[in-house]
Amino acid sequence: MREREQLPFPFLQFTFYLLKNGHRTEALRKRGRNMKIIKKIPVKQVLTADSKKQLSQDFQSRYQRYDRECQQLRFEQRKLEKRSDISPSEIEKRFTQEIKLRKEKMNWVEYKLQQLEILPEGSELFIEEVEAIVEVTEGARWDEIYEHQTIVIKDGIVIQAR
Repeated sequence: MREREQLPFPFLQFTFYLLKNGHRTEALRKRGRNMKIIKKIPVKQVLTADSKKQLSQDFQSRYQRYDRECQQLRFEQRKLEKRSDISPSEIEKRFTQEIKLRKEKMNWVEYKLQQLEILPEGSELFIEEVEAIVEVTEGARWDEIYEHQTIVIKDGIVIQAR
């Protein structure tokens, strides 16, 4: 009995065997032509009393972090202004820009907190996007592959993958 060559992947071994023995079309039909693509899928969270409380705490901690960063930047600015080797106007310009960015983030977090208070329980909030690997095969309908899919979680548990 003839020993077959060992290939790193079993499906390659099967395909190689069929091709070697003249079964090209059968090998392609059995294996199929396919590829994998990366698709972004949105993740939504159903708002409950617990998740609302958690999100509120997260937003408040972010707000406090940005506020501390602004205070730290002002401190660093005063420290650098005492040094004579750097232009005071350049220091002022750079630090003002960074502080302005933090203030904008603080305003955005404040807006999100206000919106969170308005939203009723049961509302779905967009949280993030995750990447998923999707297999595309010949003959598959593209609109079914690339249709809008969503993952819905409630209190940390996936309740729907639609």
